[in-house]
Amino acid sequence: MNLKKIAQIVSVILGPILWLVLLVLLIFKSESSLDRLIILSMLFLVFFVLVPFGYIYYAYKHKKIKDLDLSNRKQRLIPLILTNISLLIGSVFINYVGNQSTKDIIFLFLILLLINTVITVFWKISLHMALNIVFVLLVNAYYQWRMWYLWMFIPLIFWSRLYLKKHTLSQITVSLLLNGAVVLLFLRMKHLI
Repeated sequence: MNLKKIAQIVSVILGPILWLVLLVLLIFKSESSLDRLIILSMLFLVFFVLVPFGYIYYAYKHKKIKDLDLSNRKQRLIPLILTNISLLIGSVFINYVGNQSTKDIIFLFLILLLINTVITVFWKISLHMALNIVFVLLVNAYYQWRMWYLWMFIPLIFWSRLYLKKHTLSQITVSLLLNGAVVLLFLRMKHLI
């Protein structure tokens, strides 16, 4: 197997799907009621997965975007705006069902998505790196820093996106530092670090 194929595999495995599953696990960890877990899972599935990824798939099939990675910065804007709207609507419902920890995680996710969307208007930022650093930090914080091995994903995704020429060094680095700093600030405010 050549390096390009390895980089592509790393990029797919460490893409949005993995981290959305981990977000669900974070929510599951923070919720105690089975009824609320079921409702939250359904809300999450609709507003955080089906609507955003459904649109991306639709746009790809109808040639509105060039690839599922949203490599073209300008083609990212409509999917990101739609994702912001979908998450905002979903978070309104989650606000009625979820506990405070769940609400906090969703709020953080909304803030990060908005920041990355605004940056994307002017400049291409690595959303893969953003997702990886956000969830490595969150998962570790919520599991008392016992999942230290997740840190190996950061250099892997960094290398993968750079090797595949999906991003420049600065696009990946800024994403890592900016999203990491916002999450660390959030964790500090919540007394998790």
